[in-house]
Amino acid sequence: MKSRRSILVVVISVLLIGTIIVLRLRSHAMVDGDAGSSTIAVTVSKAEPGSVTNKINVTGALEGVHETDIISETSGKITKINAEIEAYVSVNSSVAEVENDLQEIAVEAAHINSDKAAADLKRVRNLFTQNAVSETQFENAEVGAKAALAQLKLAQKNYDNTFLRTPIAGRLAQKFVVVGQMITPGTKVATVVDDSRMKLKVGIPENYVSFVKPGSDVQVTSDAVPNLIFSGTIKTIALKADPQTRTFQAEIELLNDRNRSLKSGMFAKAEIATSDGGVASLVIPAVAIIESNGNSPAVFAVKDSVASLKHVTLGRRNDSVVEVLSGLTCEDLVVSFGQQNLKDGTKVKYNVEN
Repeated sequence: MKSRRSILVVVISVLLIGTIIVLRLRSHAMVDGDAGSSTIAVTVSKAEPGSVTNKINVTGALEGVHETDIISETSGKITKINAEIEAYVSVNSSVAEVENDLQEIAVEAAHINSDKAAADLKRVRNLFTQNAVSETQFENAEVGAKAALAQLKLAQKNYDNTFLRTPIAGRLAQKFVVVGQMITPGTKVATVVDDSRMKLKVGIPENYVSFVKPGSDVQVTSDAVPNLIFSGTIKTIALKADPQTRTFQAEIELLNDRNRSLKSGMFAKAEIATSDGGVASLVIPAVAIIESNGNSPAVFAVKDSVASLKHVTLGRRNDSVVEVLSGLTCEDLVVSFGQQNLKDGTKVKYNVEN
């Protein structure tokens, strides 16, 4: 009798436990059902015409916008240095001088000879008008005067060449000679740089060159002068690619600061914004894209407060926006926040992101 009661108690206990489990499962199912039918709050953005702007980083060496080497055209010994490194030199000023005593004497002699030949020509011309000398004598006098003048110009040029002058204004960046040094024609004497403005030559990759135009804004930085950003502009872009690097050389011009922080020869990095040249395309926020392995990109598009999953074809993109080639139309609303809680057909309430 006791064993029957024990069995009965066990059976009743099992039934009670089973009933409780079933009720709880039903309760959870009802809750889940209610959650599935609830309205999800999301943020949406409009698919609108726009352009996709990317940035490329390229490097190169800086130069002064005007920069020249002073090359000797004479032989002799350096007798004087007129400017030191970093000194400002004006156009045609002498940076250094070569011994020129003999050249100075040659100029004086050539002057005397030229003046005498000119006087002789004047005298012979007067006689020729009076038929007192032959035409041949007159012509010889003309040739003599011209030859003497040519000798004077040559002597003057040889003397002027002893003053090693700069053809541009700027600062003396390098000096290659010292007093007492013997030089010959072709000797590099100094380098003068106009560093008030700088230029940076860089190579634009061929897959970006069609999106970069003269006049495009550029930001230039250099590790040599950290924490400084310089604004520049692309002045020219080569029409032919370098066959070795497959890049198109571009020249960027920028204004140096008052301290002349940028110096010729420094390496610098240019950040160039590239765009589609103003051609409008359909763009949406990049965060709206749902991408998973093996599946094509998709978005949740909202219409009549219902989110529908739409597969899209994408074009160019950057960190903020992406170009949509197909799958959406202008003014479509796409979910840009909250899509992780959605399924196809989920009801939503939304606010439009500006």
